[in-house]
Amino acid sequence: MWLINYLKVGLVKLADLYNRLFDPFDEFTRPACFKTPTEAFQSKEERFFKDLVDNFKALESPTTIVWNYKKTADGVLDLGDQALWHGVTTYMLCLKYSQQPTNQLEDLIVRSAHGMFLHQRAYWEPRARLVRGVGDVLGREYKDDASNDTLTGHVLGIYGLLKYGPVESRQLGVQLARGIADSLIDHNFCLTNVDGSVTRFGKLVNSYLTDAMNLGICLVTLKLASSTWNYLLPEFEQPYQDLVKKYKPILPYAHVTLGSLRHDYDAHRAAIVYSLLADLEKDHDTGKYYISGLMRSWKRERKSRNPWIYYLMRRMMLMDPTDWQGCLIRLAEMEVEEKSNVQERKNSIDEAFWKEHGVKFFQYGGNLRASQPLPLWKIGSQDFFWQRCQYSVDDWIGGNPGGQWHNGLDFLVCYWGMKSIKVLP
Repeated sequence: MWLINYLKVGLVKLADLYNRLFDPFDEFTRPACFKTPTEAFQSKEERFFKDLVDNFKALESPTTIVWNYKKTADGVLDLGDQALWHGVTTYMLCLKYSQQPTNQLEDLIVRSAHGMFLHQRAYWEPRARLVRGVGDVLGREYKDDASNDTLTGHVLGIYGLLKYGPVESRQLGVQLARGIADSLIDHNFCLTNVDGSVTRFGKLVNSYLTDAMNLGICLVTLKLASSTWNYLLPEFEQPYQDLVKKYKPILPYAHVTLGSLRHDYDAHRAAIVYSLLADLEKDHDTGKYYISGLMRSWKRERKSRNPWIYYLMRRMMLMDPTDWQGCLIRLAEMEVEEKSNVQERKNSIDEAFWKEHGVKFFQYGGNLRASQPLPLWKIGSQDFFWQRCQYSVDDWIGGNPGGQWHNGLDFLVCYWGMKSIKVLP
């Protein structure tokens, strides 16, 4: 197994070298381009947060909230990524609470934690089992086939409850952490459907086919459950240690790409995984693998000045913050109205304008790409900008869905993250 692992590491290093040598993207040097240059960060946060609370509760009862990441004119809930973004929203609420505690936030967090229990089991099932989404507050209507993406967001939410949440939510976080870890151990580190079958993207550990991304998500889940008390729980810590020992060489190498064959959504997932593991792991020798992976994630995204990945990296590191200005520019260029309005965007018709600002357009991997990220208010609205292609030019062309809006979670979580590391006052 170790021979296979080292062979994988060699191939990944070759891919990383290729990517560095043939990277077509430029450093972020373009001037800031604001639609409303006078609006302060705090004002945008208040409007984004009000929009979230007013318009993006998928389900609500006196004790429970389930957050939705988008809404449609016909009111149909999209259950496919509900658990994923509900978890990230819960993390954002806890991060905000740690810096601005209020009774309203405490209530939202506790009810969000109860919403996470709905994502851990259908209402008749006696044990935890992750689902993609639920359609009612009793869990009677649900979408199966949870993926490693689903688990990443869900675990981030649990981590937020334990790290930053109020006392009551931390107690709920312990139950959530142990429930999902138990489920993985019971099913050989797999996510399962109601009939016990493994979901399409739920096999997290797969012998010599194991990849560092899925392994990392599994390790986070186990370590989080192991570390929920003042001592390590052996039923979770031992499986965690066994996996680390078996797969240690590949630990830092999540998110593997080659040239234009890139999956942008993997970059932010890898950063989440490594940021949490680096915080939870107290053993220096193991922790350095996670720090290495975290730095690798940032180096791959540094040119884009992705503020979400920057925050996840900086929260665990003392380093020269030379890149924060570009990250804040990109965050400040977000607009409430544009984020909530899915419509066709065709920046290619303004190619001459962008060229004057140091941005070139070119074909890459069959798509038109910009040499530097364009302002997000000029880009077609996305569910979470920081997991999408940072060099997109034209969006929703010929496919404007109409009647669809996204929330501003991507702004909110970065805003409170940047404040927590003192990049924003």
